[in-house]
Amino acid sequence: QTLQCAEGYSGTVCAVCAEGYYFAQEECIRCSSGKFWLFPVVVSAGVLMLTGLGVFLWRRMKEQTSALRLRRAKSLRHLYGTRATGRGLEMKLVLEKVDIVSTSFRILLTFIQVVSVVDQVYDVPWPSFYRAANSTFKLALLDVLQFSAFECYRALNFYTSLMLHVCFPLAALLMLAILHNFADRIFWWLDTADAIHAVRNYVVKVAFFLMNVCYVVVSIKVFETFLCRKIEGESFLQADYNIRCYNAEYWGYFFFAAAIVVVVPLGFPVLIFYTLARTKKANQLDDVDTQLRIGFLYQPYKRDLYMWECLELFRKLWLSSIMAFFGKGTNQQIILGLLLCILFNLIHTTYRPFRIDSFNRLQNLALFVTWVVLLGGLCIRLQMFNETMTEVMAGFLIAMIVLVLVAGVLATVLETSRSRVREKEIDRMVELVQKAHDAMNDKGGEGAKRDRFKKKRRRTDIHGVELSSSEDENERNDNETKFDPRGPPPMLSRPGEPLKRMPAQEAAAVIAASA
Repeated sequence: QTLQCAEGYSGTVCAVCAEGYYFAQEECIRCSSGKFWLFPVVVSAGVLMLTGLGVFLWRRMKEQTSALRLRRAKSLRHLYGTRATGRGLEMKLVLEKVDIVSTSFRILLTFIQVVSVVDQVYDVPWPSFYRAANSTFKLALLDVLQFSAFECYRALNFYTSLMLHVCFPLAALLMLAILHNFADRIFWWLDTADAIHAVRNYVVKVAFFLMNVCYVVVSIKVFETFLCRKIEGESFLQADYNIRCYNAEYWGYFFFAAAIVVVVPLGFPVLIFYTLARTKKANQLDDVDTQLRIGFLYQPYKRDLYMWECLELFRKLWLSSIMAFFGKGTNQQIILGLLLCILFNLIHTTYRPFRIDSFNRLQNLALFVTWVVLLGGLCIRLQMFNETMTEVMAGFLIAMIVLVLVAGVLATVLETSRSRVREKEIDRMVELVQKAHDAMNDKGGEGAKRDRFKKKRRRTDIHGVELSSSEDENERNDNETKFDPRGPPPMLSRPGEPLKRMPAQEAAAVIAASA
């Protein structure tokens, strides 16, 4: 049976790479002398990327622990209260540069992850140059071992790959848990409680973000454990035809994968749903600590659609993993996946969940290109075109995928520039508010003491008769100064205009109009 296989293939149904070959671009490629330098180069690049990411996260954490940012957030919250969040104030308070970057990054990452596994989940026979481009897109799946030709150094079966894909994220979460619990000892040079608290908030944010990024990667690898194919009376694992199913070794990994399914593919959406529901019930969605901790899960979306992230996880799980169980390699499977993509696209177009309209357009484009890629795969599977037209169509699909990536970068740059303008507006308004409070304190002095004395003593008229509540309120209004510390905080409606008091909702509307 081995002799009947093409060069580079061996094993059952010739679906395994022979010795001296490694699997990439959906085919077995010879391990040439140049390939042996690929793994060290990829590892070095990965180390540099992780170092750069660590420096970036450290700088962001230092920014979030700075007194200026905390004072700005607390000043706005103290001024208007957590409930008085008109749309203009809410946009200024919660939309920061890092939220824009992370939202755009997650949209593009999800798109690339779903599109890159079309050949793997739906078994589409793409042309060779499309497979080459798609192997680059699969870097979004974080499968560094396959991309770096690690099999040329050491044989790697599915079970080893499964353990690596599961254990690396779990090890990273364990390290983050240690940072969270022992932050006061690890970051001993941060001598303030607010700084340590901000560090712990940021660690929780990084943990949720890491789980969100690795969700598709871990789900795909875990669900592949349950896909077996029966050949000549024996069952083999579709992901690795060297592994037989339903023996003692397989059942051990089967139950391990089943436990991971409960924890990651099913448990992570449930965790997000429970966390957001509890936060909403406690009315803490606008709390500063909550925003620093898990704000990226709901801040990008409209307030009435704060649970939209759960739907996004459900979409990613279905299109990248669960669809492999519906007749892999059949036309019916691709049609079902195509209908699901169109359905999700219609849902997104109807609700437009993102607060920033640029992200709504970007997500619509990504969903549209996703089902166009599936439609192209269906046409190739049905052999509707000749070889030349098939290559032209594959080139068009690659151009569409690149177009989504370019659109995402442009949207990020545009919204980042706009967010800087909003940050400057917030800083200017906070500076004006601080001046107003300083003026109130300077002008209060003895008047504030008299007000506190009047509040304590009994209110009577000149005849000694106690005043009614309405008469008492009228007299207090006549005697109050403009900067009464017991009343609503003062607010500058426009730069250069005199201070005046106004309700919190009206003050939020003024800020929205001034943007």
